[in-house]
Amino acid sequence: MIPEPDYANLYAQYGHYGKKLEKALRLVMSRGVKLHRFSPSQREIWTVVGREGDQLVDESQPYCSCRHFYYRVFGGKDDLCYHLLGLRIAKQINKYDTVEFIDLEYLPFLELLLKDMVNLGKERNSR
Repeated sequence: MIPEPDYANLYAQYGHYGKKLEKALRLVMSRGVKLHRFSPSQREIWTVVGREGDQLVDESQPYCSCRHFYYRVFGGKDDLCYHLLGLRIAKQINKYDTVEFIDLEYLPFLELLLKDMVNLGKERNSR
């Protein structure tokens, strides 16, 4: 059984994010953070299920494929989106789903993920 996270510690650490923290916690508690691991190479792709579909996230860059990251973070008006905050918290409290793949599935997985992101962008622009 996975212990409940120490919310007091999370709020002490990330409380300055306010509503963004609330969204990130909801994301984590709903198991919206996914680690896609490929074997035998052990390559990893992280995704986060957001309001507008799956987002590709990479904490090491940092990078997120969401609009907020593109417009606000790249624009210097914010330091991160709730997807990246959710990823950070999920890793910290070990609350994410791991999906195992074989290496032969790496390229098809990336192609599908990118296709979904492009289609999502087209949908947004047609609204």
